[in-house]
Amino acid sequence: MNRGTTLLVLLAVALGTAGCEAIATIFEAGVWVGVIVAVLILAAIVGLVRMVGGGRRR
Repeated sequence: MNRGTTLLVLLAVALGTAGCEAIATIFEAGVWVGVIVAVLILAAIVGLVRMVGGGRRR
């Protein structure tokens, strides 16, 4: 391979790797957002059940 082709291949690999890293970061952030939303929904459901049930029973 000549020098131009080698540089072109190296550039393509570098850009592809950077793109994959960006996608991985986005998905990682999405997982944490999903966990937080699930916890908030669960807390809201528990709070709603406590309000409807009247809290603790004696």
